[in-house]
Amino acid sequence: MRSPYSTGRLDVWPAFTDFVTSLSLLLVLLLASAPWFLLSEILAPRQPQAEAVAPGSGQEGSTPAEVFNPARELQRRQDELSRVLPPGVQERREGGGRQRIIFADQAGRGILFETERSDLKPEFRNRIRPLRKTLVGFLTQGYLERIEVEGHSDLVPFRGGTEDNWSLSARRAVSVARFLMVDPENRQGGTIPPWLVTAKGYGEYRPDGFSGTPSAWQQERIPDGYGGSQYRYVVEGSRKKEDRARNRRIEVLLVYRWPGEDEAREALP
Repeated sequence: MRSPYSTGRLDVWPAFTDFVTSLSLLLVLLLASAPWFLLSEILAPRQPQAEAVAPGSGQEGSTPAEVFNPARELQRRQDELSRVLPPGVQERREGGGRQRIIFADQAGRGILFETERSDLKPEFRNRIRPLRKTLVGFLTQGYLERIEVEGHSDLVPFRGGTEDNWSLSARRAVSVARFLMVDPENRQGGTIPPWLVTAKGYGEYRPDGFSGTPSAWQQERIPDGYGGSQYRYVVEGSRKKEDRARNRRIEVLLVYRWPGEDEAREALP
């Protein structure tokens, strides 16, 4: 018997809504029962895949570039210079991107200069040449801000006329600075601009182990040659032959530019 409420047409909307509701409940149950790592794979955004590296391209096994660190890059440059220094040459690193290279004399064997002269001995030229070559490369890449050459002497009185150890140490510093700028035996090895190089002479007033304060020093009053007198500070150990030899030295202070991220990336091989 035909229902009085029937219109004669099949109504599909209630069946469709029931199907959608059932499907939604089923998905909720599946997500609720899925392991946490499966959910993370489903919900986390997909990371782009690394491009394939062609065999033989030389890039196999390459790792992503690490975060740029200026201090680490500066240390890498200082390490590079340390490796070229000959045995016996001291190296000291100071704050503010500064590196000090120390060429000291040896007791009973002058290896830097002739007595009371400022000309570089051939042995000293050979010892300083690797440093010069590296500095030329550093300046080409914009690593250095300036170079300071310091001349130091012992306290043995100078016998060459009216000159003293202070002026002799200054002339020796200038000779080293000139050699760093241009190697007369290898003019094709590059040059260093003179406005980036300074030369200073300290004489015997800053012996080896100078602390920067007069507390560890002995004051000695000496005639100044003009009828008066002056003070000079003398380390007691400087009176020993070995200590006097260490005081006869050349110090090259390198002041680095703090590296930027772009220039460090360009310097990579």
